[in-house]
Amino acid sequence: MKSKLWLAVLLMVVLCVGGVGCGGETDTDGDGWSDAQELAAGTDPLLTDTDGDGYWDSHDANPLDSDIPEGSAIPTLTPTPTPEATATAKPTESPIPGYLAYTDTANGFSIAYPADWDVGEQSTRQTLLGTVSFIMFGSPVDPADRCAGFNESLSIATERLPYTVTVEDCFEANTDPPPVVEGFMEVSEERLNVGGVPVIKYVFTAISGGKTVKVMNVFLARGTTWWCLTFMTIPSCWSAYEPVFDTMVGSIHIEE
Repeated sequence: MKSKLWLAVLLMVVLCVGGVGCGGETDTDGDGWSDAQELAAGTDPLLTDTDGDGYWDSHDANPLDSDIPEGSAIPTLTPTPTPEATATAKPTESPIPGYLAYTDTANGFSIAYPADWDVGEQSTRQTLLGTVSFIMFGSPVDPADRCAGFNESLSIATERLPYTVTVEDCFEANTDPPPVVEGFMEVSEERLNVGGVPVIKYVFTAISGGKTVKVMNVFLARGTTWWCLTFMTIPSCWSAYEPVFDTMVGSIHIEE
């Protein structure tokens, strides 16, 4: 069963450091408002629902006030799972001890994740350039509460575009210029090769919901499709979970 804390992480998740898309206006939290619109409105570009009232900022008549009259907000649009993704994304045994394999043939990837992590429901949304699919993984509540009630998470965004892209294209589109996010600070940038696919790993810290988080974005691209994996925890728990994150990154397989 998913914990309330893990569900709260869904509202905090940084989909990609500069938003989902290899171009266009940055929408870091993927709520339909660009970061520029969020700043103008006074909302948080890292939170889909700044005031926590159950309505995404872009669908909220008053996104800064959770105590609003009934009927004054537009209900949040609930993403609809795609039949193809639901039918093909099935957890199976992984050769890595303690991990399961998540394979999504509809979106062309597979990845290993800790067997005790929850897997969310896959959803899609349309962009100006193509279709983006999302899937979320979250750690269980730590009985020892080593991470101050914060649940570690991984979100994977897959975007299909009408043109060929490279991992450098997508990395540049998401990081140049740097995102306008409270407390943003770059930590590291590394280029790797995972299973013959070029990968860029980008680590930064930022403030979300009044809490400092540490985030690792992993960018991949092949043909007209690109993927952004976002791992997140709090800085004090980074050293404990970084090996888990690295294991997951090393397990990524992109279909030909």
